[in-house]
Amino acid sequence: ITGRVHLVSPPTPPMVVYAVDPSTGLWASTETEAADGEAPFSLTVQPGSYQVFAFSDNGAYTGYAPDGWTLAAVSVTADQTIAEIIVGPPGQSECGSMFGVPASPDGRFAAVPGPSEECKAALTTMPEGGYGPVSLEVCQILQESAAAALSVDFTIEESVPFTDFVSGETGQGCQLTATGTGQQFSDPNQVIATLVNAFVGWTEEITYQAGGPTGAATGMTRDMGLMLISANWTPAPEVQCPADQPISMCTMQPEQMLYTIQIQAAQK
Repeated sequence: ITGRVHLVSPPTPPMVVYAVDPSTGLWASTETEAADGEAPFSLTVQPGSYQVFAFSDNGAYTGYAPDGWTLAAVSVTADQTIAEIIVGPPGQSECGSMFGVPASPDGRFAAVPGPSEECKAALTTMPEGGYGPVSLEVCQILQESAAAALSVDFTIEESVPFTDFVSGETGQGCQLTATGTGQQFSDPNQVIATLVNAFVGWTEEITYQAGGPTGAATGMTRDMGLMLISANWTPAPEVQCPADQPISMCTMQPEQMLYTIQIQAAQK
C-alpha cells in the first residue's frame, strides 16, 4: 500500500502510518519524515482488507476516509499494489470530527471515537440547515450535459449522503456515476476541465480543487446549489506496480487504467 499522509495544512510533522485488518488482526506500520507538504509512505502487508490511518507524536490523527465519515477498507490481494492512498485529517461538522480511528495496534496511541450514529443520521436525514438533493429534473439535466461532454453514460441516484468537505456541512444530494478506462479519458484533470466547461451557469470554486497523479476534484456553485466533481483511476488488478516507486513510474496500457467519474449535486 503506497500513498501520502498530511494534517490540516503544511508542514506535515513526522507521522506513524498504520494498516490494520480488523477481521484478522494483521497489521503493519511505517514512520514518515517531516515534510513541507504531503509525506509519502509505503507499507508491505499480507492479503487482507485494511483500514489505513496515522498519528503524530502529539496525538493528532488522520485516516483514509473517502466518504468523509468512515475509514474505508483497502482490499489487497497477493502481489497487488494499492497506490496513492491519500490519508488526511477529519473534517468538522455539527457532530464534531467527522470520523474517528482505532487504537494503534502497537499500543502507542489511544483510539479516537468518531461521531455517534444518531448524530450522523440526524445530519443526513434532516436537510434543515444543511443540504438536500437538487430536483430530479435538475439532476437529469446535469446527467445529460455530463454524458454529452464525455461521451459516456452516467447512472443516476436521486438521494445519497452528501458532504461539503470545505464547510463540513452534510445532507443529501443526487449522484451521477460513470466508469471507463484510459482509452476514453486522457487524464483526470482533463475530465474535470471538460465537465466544468459543460455545466453552463455554474461557477467553479477554487477552494474545492484538489488533485494528484491518479485523481482530481473540484466544486461548482450556482445560487444555493453546490456540485462536487471527481475523476479518479486505479490500475487494473493484473497490473503490478512497484511499491517503492510513484504510480507515474508504473507501466500499463490505457485500458488498464480504470476510471470512476462522480458528480454530486445538492442545495440548501
